[in-house]
Amino acid sequence: MAEKRYERNAVRLGQLIKELIGMSGMNQVRFAFALGVSPSRLSNYLTGSRLPDFFTLCRIADLLNVSLDDLNPDNKVRSDNEVVYSLKICGKCTVRLEKTERAD
Repeated sequence: MAEKRYERNAVRLGQLIKELIGMSGMNQVRFAFALGVSPSRLSNYLTGSRLPDFFTLCRIADLLNVSLDDLNPDNKVRSDNEVVYSLKICGKCTVRLEKTERAD
């Protein structure tokens, strides 16, 4: 079951990146070269057959001027009892580390 969720998220991430590339006005070949990957590798990301590694995902977010949260297919509204820490690691790319306080 976890594997199917992983595959669904990979496909959803690819669709989102593809949509954002289109909105940026850049074609996929130009985006691939700006990203530093081959067009075929980018195509694998966009179809969900391969997931980008963390640093490639950061570069994608930077090039598309979005945060990693914006690229998260499971991005959900957070409740009031969560504490969110942000860590800026590259350009505009921010990693959010969350600590959920337990309500016992």
